[in-house]
Amino acid sequence: MMLVHCSSSAHAQTMRLLWLRVGVMTIAASCTSPTTEKSSTASLARIQPSSTSSTTRPRSTTAIEPPTTLPAPTTTATTTTTAVASTVAATVTLNQSMLIDGRVRTWIVHVPATRDHTAMPLLIVLHGARSDAARFEAKTGYDDLADRDHFLVVYPDGFQPAASSTRTWNAGQCCPPASAAGIDDTRFVIALLDRMEHDYPIDTGRVYLVGHSNGAMLAQRLGCEHPQRFAAVASVAGSMTVPRCTAQLPVSMLEIHGSADVFVPLASAQAAIARWRAVDRCNPNADITTTATTVTRSWRCDDGSDVRLMEIIGAEHPWPGQRTPPSANQHTSAVLDASAVTWAC
Repeated sequence: MMLVHCSSSAHAQTMRLLWLRVGVMTIAASCTSPTTEKSSTASLARIQPSSTSSTTRPRSTTAIEPPTTLPAPTTTATTTTTAVASTVAATVTLNQSMLIDGRVRTWIVHVPATRDHTAMPLLIVLHGARSDAARFEAKTGYDDLADRDHFLVVYPDGFQPAASSTRTWNAGQCCPPASAAGIDDTRFVIALLDRMEHDYPIDTGRVYLVGHSNGAMLAQRLGCEHPQRFAAVASVAGSMTVPRCTAQLPVSMLEIHGSADVFVPLASAQAAIARWRAVDRCNPNADITTTATTVTRSWRCDDGSDVRLMEIIGAEHPWPGQRTPPSANQHTSAVLDASAVTWAC
């Protein structure tokens, strides 16, 4: 990420430290005013590689064996073609699949328009329970951000039994039917990451992971078990549902959580953040930023990483700022756009 330059008047306001990773991205920061919070989140840092060091992170030694023959992708959305500097560039969304543990696993990949083979950042987006890739793609609006900022975004589908309409992830102690069936969703996501890095020009030092609810729980599990594959992890309305976090590298972690969430209570997110602070060996003293609608606590940690908990006062479980209507009897917070905040961070 790059440093956001603040005006001299904004410097008098509180500075929020965003995700850091020495050798992978440079420091990112934003100037936040209590009266302009929503608009400021949309103008935070764009991700850029460090100019002084390699962006390649150590690769996992765990053997993942996706099939040698992969199904050809099929186009599932309108292809948008535009002329840029005498070069035709297309934005494409594809449905793709592969076999993992004898099961066909599916995902949607959105490829932004490009004029060359420059390595792009990759964002992996994990939907919540009882959702799916297509609905979460529409809900979050990451495709628009990908087109604007030139990164690739992939939306995997959770496990769905033949006799069920429910998709979930096995994040450890949650959530059935995936957890009850012992589905190896970490294997699936890592195999998918390998596939994306094989098929597209991905900057392996700028791979990011974000999830909502049950998907956020899986994102945290992946951060614990495969920290070398991700530059940073964002969890929205999530918690940690594995008994032990075995990360051998510090992992920058952002948790966005509503104080009125009754499905995944704020206390569980606070407990997860405490565990991440221990894993990342963070400074015990938090930088605290308070506005009329949010309370953000940030801790500086080893290797330039940071851990951050953003509490949205009065917000419930749905994705903040989502583009589609929430479930019955649920209310979406309009305080901030979680998609813009997680990508900017």
